[in-house]
Amino acid sequence: MSDYHIIEGNNSGEEYRIVYHVTVPNEMNRANTINIREAIKEDPLVIKTSVIPWISVQEQEKLTNGELIELKESFRPDPNKTLAQNREMADNRFQEIKITVRDSLRARYGFWRFERNV
Repeated sequence: MSDYHIIEGNNSGEEYRIVYHVTVPNEMNRANTINIREAIKEDPLVIKTSVIPWISVQEQEKLTNGELIELKESFRPDPNKTLAQNREMADNRFQEIKITVRDSLRARYGFWRFERNV
């Protein structure tokens, strides 16, 4: 399994589409009503089919099961940096994305399935 995939570039090679696969926290939500992975499986707004044509069966299963979430964004390598330096930039961006996405998922699904009668 890969943390990210570069799936295409523009005609000039100045910008690439990068797809991140972030592991979803395997934990109960804040209201203690559902595991966050199960909430993702239930959420009809979450796309569970990868845009990556060559995705492995195992990765696709993890997306379907709510273990991974897929995010896409543009990546612009710096032409003044080496391939290794640009790869490090992409790696660092992935680390940022992981933190942001996990925090966002915890907030989004914090009260999923919470119900109460007063």
